[in-house]
Parts: sequence; structure tokens; C-alpha cells
Amino acid sequence: LQTKTNDADGNVTFDPIRFDVQDIGKTYLYEVREVVPEDREANLDYDTTVYLVRVTVEEVEDHEVTTVVHYETDTGEAVETAVFVNTYEEPEPSKPTDPKDPKYPKNPKDPKYPKTPKDPSQKTSWIPRTGEQATGIFIGLGILIVAGVLLVILKRRRGDR
Repeated sequence: LQTKTNDADGNVTFDPIRFDVQDIGKTYLYEVREVVPEDREANLDYDTTVYLVRVTVEEVEDHEVTTVVHYETDTGEAVETAVFVNTYEEPEPSKPTDPKDPKYPKNPKDPKYPKTPKDPSQKTSWIPRTGEQATGIFIGLGILIVAGVLLVILKRRRGDR
């Protein structure tokens, strides 16, 4: 049993198997399959083909040994060599989630979009609609602070006389 890793070009080289004179006339069968890693990559389908490698040992001359190698797939189809073809399926992009319906849509043609009055005599607020309720409180506090500063200034001027 040999387990090997492919090189950068996808080629796999197994350790040599030695045959000698006693093997002449014999045929040896080997199976070659791709090992699917436990931490397999997502969206990658590994080739599950099992190749049968038939090695026949023959005599060339005067007890010299050679081999004849035949490959076939697990379906019995004769092939030149074992080739594993893995396929990668591009994942579908995730669909964006629908945002919640905003109080004031960005599209001016949307019926929910705030309308600008066509009649200039109609009042419109110069404060943008943010959905905040505290705007009036901050304006009131600002007025009180300005009034307090004015009172202090008036008292100091009266005191200087």
C-alpha cells in the first residue's frame, strides 16, 4: 500500500516495484484511487474513480524482465493512464437581506417620501426629520442658557453703576 501526494503539476510518482525472473508470465493487479481529505474544501467534488492497473511481467531476452502496464476505469473502460478530475462549483452569492422599511425612504418618487410644500406660505421645518424626539428639549435648554447668560451680564452692568 502506497499513499502519495501530487506535485505542483498534479503528477503522482509511486515508489518502484521490483520484478525479477520468478515473476515472468505473472500478472499483478493494483488499484489506484484518490484519497479524499477529511478536511475537504467546500464546494470541491473529488473524483471517486477507481483505476485498475494490470501489470504483466514479461521476459525480453536472456532472463531480462520488462513490464506491460494497462489501465482501466472501475467501469471497465481502457485508458492510457489514471487521471483524476476534481470539480469546483462556485458557491451562489448570498442574497442581501432586505433592510427594514425606513421611516422616510430615499426615493423621492416613493409615496412615503416627505413632501416639500408647493405653496411657500405653508410652514416647513428647517430641522431635518431624524425621528428624534429630543430636539425641542435641546432648543429649550439653549434658550434658557442664553437667557441666563444675558441676566448675568445685565446684573453686572447694573452693579457697575
